[in-house]
Amino acid sequence: MSETSCNSLPAEIQERVDVIDQSKANIILIMASIILSYYTTDLQKQQLICTVKDGEGCDCLPKVLPIRMISSIIIISALLYFTNLTGSILEQPVENPKQCRQNKLNHLANQLVLAAAVIRFTLLLDDDTQLED
Repeated sequence: MSETSCNSLPAEIQERVDVIDQSKANIILIMASIILSYYTTDLQKQQLICTVKDGEGCDCLPKVLPIRMISSIIIISALLYFTNLTGSILEQPVENPKQCRQNKLNHLANQLVLAAAVIRFTLLLDDDTQLED
């Protein structure tokens, strides 16, 4: 759908389209974070191999911690968006009690995932062994 065709949409529909576009952008951020996590896992593998082999290229391997921290920050920012989105949905009136319960459970699930991501990030900050490498 082109930009010009979106401009002629009713305001409510345009808001929903904007939410979908922002959601897509946050999904891309999550995918980028996954790629960074994959990269750090490969770096950890190379570092492990270097512990048993005296390889020449081992000294120039980048540190894993800063990359993992960037990945975690990206994830937390995307999760904050989705948690705020489900929170704003809770504020909208719903006539169906089942839908209301599902909205509350969805928001709770988002909060738990966000809490897990924040806990993982704080564990990264506390990981003294990686800071020394």
